[in-house]
Amino acid sequence: MPTTRSKKTVETRPAAKVARAPARKAAAKPVAEKAAAVKSAARPAAKKTAATKAAAPARKPAPAKKAAAPAPKKAQAPAFTPRAVPIHELEGKAADPRLAAALAARERWHGRSGRPALKSATQAVAFVRERLLVHATVRSALPNLIDPIVGRVCTEEERATGAIAQTLRGWSRDIYGAPDLLEARLCFERPTLIASDLWPALVTVAAPREEAARKGGLLSEEAEEALEILDRKGVVPAERLRQLIGLDEKAFASVHAELESRLLVLSRGDLDEDDNPITVIETLGRWAERAVPRKVELEVSRAWTFLFIAALRSAVVLWPEEIEALFPWTPEERNAAISEAMTTGALITYTEAGSTAWVASPVPR
Repeated sequence: MPTTRSKKTVETRPAAKVARAPARKAAAKPVAEKAAAVKSAARPAAKKTAATKAAAPARKPAPAKKAAAPAPKKAQAPAFTPRAVPIHELEGKAADPRLAAALAARERWHGRSGRPALKSATQAVAFVRERLLVHATVRSALPNLIDPIVGRVCTEEERATGAIAQTLRGWSRDIYGAPDLLEARLCFERPTLIASDLWPALVTVAAPREEAARKGGLLSEEAEEALEILDRKGVVPAERLRQLIGLDEKAFASVHAELESRLLVLSRGDLDEDDNPITVIETLGRWAERAVPRKVELEVSRAWTFLFIAALRSAVVLWPEEIEALFPWTPEERNAAISEAMTTGALITYTEAGSTAWVASPVPR
């Protein structure tokens, strides 16, 4: 027979279950109502946002950034071609006896008197030291070292090949090894041996030309590249520089001549690691720091005057077309140098066949 406790337990369980159900429903109702309220409140907001978006004016696209303009390229000069060397020839003897005497003295001064004037490397070095400006092989208004070996004007073939050219090549170590001689393309855009007395003037006239060349527009692209390499590396073998630029021998020879004619670089003989003779190149400014340690304060115009007087003394006689092509100078620099030289008494002029001959005074003998 069940006890009272058991009955109470049986009877109270359903009541508790029934009581919990309404309570859950009552608790769920406010939650559902709250969710419905939130949902109903969210819908209009969403519609409003869409309407606002539709009504809002379209945004302007952000302006595209302008591409950075490429750096302007430096103007490039055309490939270098040296000008022809002017040679003023007279038909017959000069009408003015004073000019005729000066022309005869020029032949003796240039070693073309009919008999050999140079018989050794020592004599060749002394020949350059006395005349200050001399070509090695080129024929021009200035003297050269080929003609005095035989005492007459040599042909172009004799200047390049044969016994006479071979003799001069045999003297090259002594000539180019002389500490007071330098070769640069100063006169007529051709290699010129220059005595040390003229080095300060050379450095002075070269400085403004270097400054102008580095501003751009005067050099070819290959010449500018070669100059940049020399600035970084200092002294560079000519063959190595050619390889760095990537040119064949003919093209590199043109670039090399261009840099030398602008008085930007110098070339000299040297020996490689195996004691083989090579040619090395360096900037003229670098060479000047080593070779001309004492800086001479000299005006550019005065330096041109010194060089012109020296060239006239070496040539003995110069004609207008020769003076124009003599140096890499401007017409203003040329006229100023001639005017100043005339005030020093270093020259006199004669008129011959409608042209003016500028003659050194006194005439060297």
